Amino acid sequence: MSNVSERTRTVHQDELPLSLFIGDVTIEVPTPAGITSFAVEVEERLTDRGRIVVRISGSDADDLTRLTGATVTAVVSRTLAAPLVATAVVDRVLPGDPVRVVLRRTTPWRPRQRREAVRLDIVIRPQSVARITPDGEEPIDARIIDLSATGVRLESATSLDRGERLHLVFSLPTTPTPFDTVVEVMHCQERPDGLQRPWQLGCRFVDLDKRVSEAIFRFIFEEQRRRLRRRRDH
Repeated sequence: MSNVSERTRTVHQDELPLSLFIGDVTIEVPTPAGITSFAVEVEERLTDRGRIVVRISGSDADDLTRLTGATVTAVVSRTLAAPLVATAVVDRVLPGDPVRVVLRRTTPWRPRQRREAVRLDIVIRPQSVARITPDGEEPIDARIIDLSATGVRLESATSLDRGERLHLVFSLPTTPTPFDTVVEVMHCQERPDGLQRPWQLGCRFVDLDKRVSEAIFRFIFEEQRRRLRRRRDH
């Protein structure tokens, strides 16, 4: 039974019409320096479900056209769930202006897993941060400086040991409702240039609610696209 349901789930995702995601597609390209992302728009879907035409403008257009033949990751957002990802090949560049590129998908669409989460550099001032101790909670001065669906990096006025846990309550800029979470310190590093908060804490979420994880996924994806559009327009 489980094999049948898993197979059905994959086929269903694979047949999702990409036209539902027009305007919300990102192409990710691995480079020696990390991941380079391109915000693109779907212009039309070819009769072959495995091929789509995307439009791109500005300085990013030249960069993407030079990737003909390269393997990339296509990411599409979903309103109430984690983004879908698929591996694709930059098949060819179509003539005309604006630049249009054909992507040939080589794997089915699947939900992006939390372990694949991309980190976003962003400063968020939490509603509260407190060290969890056997006697209760001790508030500390800390703020979020990057975020993913699996964890956060904090700037802290307090040094903590690996394995210590924090009660972290924060909101996303687009979501006023606060997320009530617990994070575990994975590493603590002193910043030579640190002033008010000289310690950086790498933390992972503990038993994070799936809805919160998906909300963070969507926020990071949308914020990345917003930054890419702003960079492209300037």
